[in-house]
Amino acid sequence: MPRVLASRLRRQEEVATARTPVWRMIRALRTDQRHSQYTLAHRLAEASGNDSVTREQVARWERGKRIPSPYWRRWLSVVLQVPTALLDAAARYGRRLRLLLRRISRDPRRHYTHARRAGAAARRRQRIAGRLVARIIAQSVHRPVAIAAILI
Repeated sequence: MPRVLASRLRRQEEVATARTPVWRMIRALRTDQRHSQYTLAHRLAEASGNDSVTREQVARWERGKRIPSPYWRRWLSVVLQVPTALLDAAARYGRRLRLLLRRISRDPRRHYTHARRAGAAARRRQRIAGRLVARIIAQSVHRPVAIAAILI
């Protein structure tokens, strides 16, 4: 048992010290405690007395489609046994990251009709921008400096 506890504490320190968006933090903490999305939703409903949370809502939080409100972050901190301030900081970081990624990915979509008219060069620029967004999402979530360097 002490080995599992030490591993869990080490994982929580990693999650706490790294600049981690809230969706990765929720998933990491949930999987460390060996909860499914269903059981996390059930435990949240029991703890809060609010049956409105579902597995789908937990899945949206983990995919980054939604960021949990302060109400749910408070209950998540109780259920996942982490400080509320940690989840609040992760939510702020996640919002900033989503804004940045939305700004990057907006350009290829905005110029889609132009790309169809302009020909091969514009389509090539659009493909490169799409790959850039995919690479940033895949690799640079923990390195906001790298994202800023790419944008400049």
